[in-house]
Amino acid sequence: MLLTLHIKNYALIEELTLEFGPGLIIGTGETGAGKSIIIDALGLILGERASAQAVRTGASRCSVSAAFDISSLPALESFLRESGLAEDPGSELILRREVDAGGKSRAFVNDLPASAAALSSIGAFLIDIHGQHDHHRLFEPAAQRHLLDNFANTEPLVIRVSRAHTLWKQLVEQKNTAAISAEEKQRLIDIYGFQVKEIDDAKLSPEEEEEIEQALPQLKNAEKLGELSAAALAVLCNGDGAALEHIGKAQRLLETVQGLGGQIADSVELIKSAYCQLDETARNMEHFANKLTADPAQLNALLERQVLIHKLKKKYGATVAEVIAFGKTRAEQWEALTASEHNAQELDKKIDDARADLDTLCDKLTAERKTASAKMAAAITRELTDLGMKKARFSLQFDRRTEPGIDGQDDIEFLFSANAGEQTGPLKDIASGGEMSRVMLAVKTVLTKADGVPILVFDEIDAGIGGPTGQIVGTKLAELARHHQVLCITHLPQIAAFAGEHWSVAKHTDAGRTTTAVSVLDKPGRVEEIARMLSGHGITPVAKKHAAELIDAAQLSRQ
Repeated sequence: MLLTLHIKNYALIEELTLEFGPGLIIGTGETGAGKSIIIDALGLILGERASAQAVRTGASRCSVSAAFDISSLPALESFLRESGLAEDPGSELILRREVDAGGKSRAFVNDLPASAAALSSIGAFLIDIHGQHDHHRLFEPAAQRHLLDNFANTEPLVIRVSRAHTLWKQLVEQKNTAAISAEEKQRLIDIYGFQVKEIDDAKLSPEEEEEIEQALPQLKNAEKLGELSAAALAVLCNGDGAALEHIGKAQRLLETVQGLGGQIADSVELIKSAYCQLDETARNMEHFANKLTADPAQLNALLERQVLIHKLKKKYGATVAEVIAFGKTRAEQWEALTASEHNAQELDKKIDDARADLDTLCDKLTAERKTASAKMAAAITRELTDLGMKKARFSLQFDRRTEPGIDGQDDIEFLFSANAGEQTGPLKDIASGGEMSRVMLAVKTVLTKADGVPILVFDEIDAGIGGPTGQIVGTKLAELARHHQVLCITHLPQIAAFAGEHWSVAKHTDAGRTTTAVSVLDKPGRVEEIARMLSGHGITPVAKKHAAELIDAAQLSRQ
């Protein structure tokens, strides 16, 4: 469960701390108030791409941190241990992401540095976010196939298919390489051999370039840094009238004043503290100055190393890691080319065996997908019925590809019909905006039951639907909230009425700066907010009465 979310200097949010309880949490507010900013901030700590545009104007960096209760997620605890992110995760997990004004980001797991990819992997255990643009992703065949694999729990088999496909392709490539002419083969051996030697001789490490960039400024400016350090030490403690000497005299005088009954205890403590801090500063500067040496040889070596790295990057990859990877690939290709003998018959047998294994795995994957597709279609149809689409039909269509790919040999498409007597057709061609919102909610509900993700986030699930349907969607969200923590951003009062906890998101302008703020509403506040949603800015007694009735009816249906 998500416990707290702290946001600082992110977009329109100056600083905001939100505490989350269980059940259904609804966020409302006028268009443009910044409701979706909260969802975007949550996505940032789940590994989504960082951007300098996220940093609030005038701030040097933004930060987002969230605390989660993971006591009921043993799989996540195991992942944290196995990946080295936490030896003893405990029951609370804290994720943090910082982005500076230049767009560079840092990620932390329980205050230990981590990668954005690690946050993304952790997020898969915790949260399923349905954003405003997920409708369009639902149209993509690859996304539909992935949703089915999630429901069918066939991901391990998909991984086996991917590995079998890679092996088969590698063997075919090996055969194609062996079939080239002797002259071309020797030419490639020479080129690949030179490239491998050039990269191997460089003995690169992925962190080296950054380490050089950090070390060079101090080496380049060693003489000037020494002069400045000596000057600072003279002012602090070595020269005539040094600061420490004067501060020490002043301290003794103030202690004498205090000893004679002067009521200056605070001043004595302050000057003692000042003396200690200056003394520590002097020691630090002396340590720095003693370690500081001008080393032209080391400087030249680093500059030459920097030139070499730049040269290799220009030839083989945009980053040092890419250069290293290129060298590894070339070494494998060189070894294949220089093998003393190529047994064509043996290689053909390996290719045939690899393709047979791949075909067997693809057939097994297709069978498991088809079995699961019937169950998935039936479950989604039931959910659509609950969402007021009693005549809707949902199914999955399979088409067999000519050749297998890394994800099998199936092209899968979701088919849909909203009304009785109509043929099912591709979801992207049939469903209206309002129907798509309900189909998406039905799909999410079914998949959530299958994968057990504890936190669900819906950013404007109400796109394209009206009031009566909103009440049905609200009922479904409340049902989901019995077993999950659900956060929903909505414009519909019929959905907002189902909130267990209701937030109001508002935008304020002060001294020419715009800020988004969030407040938790009590019962009268909820009535006011839902009345505003019903009638616009002019809240009438009739609207307030209707709002109170909506809330009471929604709460009654939850019991």
